[in-house]
Amino acid sequence: MTDPTNPDYYKDAAPFECIELSRWYSSDWGQFIQYLWRHKQKNGIEDLKKAMWFARDAIAHSIPMTPTSNPMTVGGYLQWLSDHNHADAGRIWKSMMTPGNEHQILLQLETLIAREENHGNGTD
Repeated sequence: MTDPTNPDYYKDAAPFECIELSRWYSSDWGQFIQYLWRHKQKNGIEDLKKAMWFARDAIAHSIPMTPTSNPMTVGGYLQWLSDHNHADAGRIWKSMMTPGNEHQILLQLETLIAREENHGNGTD
């Protein structure tokens, strides 16, 4: 039986759980990570659009996309996600390793959304 409070899509795709990465970021950027991480297993384009909303909100409020602590651990997680193109978002994970890259991440997320829409992988 699936545990609705800790579903498999947050923990089965990598050698670490999503929360192990998202907890080191602000609320907006943490939510961005969680929606991006799970979009393939849950709500498709809807989750990508939610990730976009959180990224735009963080940028609008000048919330930097930098981890609050543990930069070495976070960097290792992001490198793994990038190397394995987790959730087809390898470029986004890689961009997250560079401070001040928020606008580049938005552009890459827009590209990912467009690609998903063109392949019919979104949900209504």
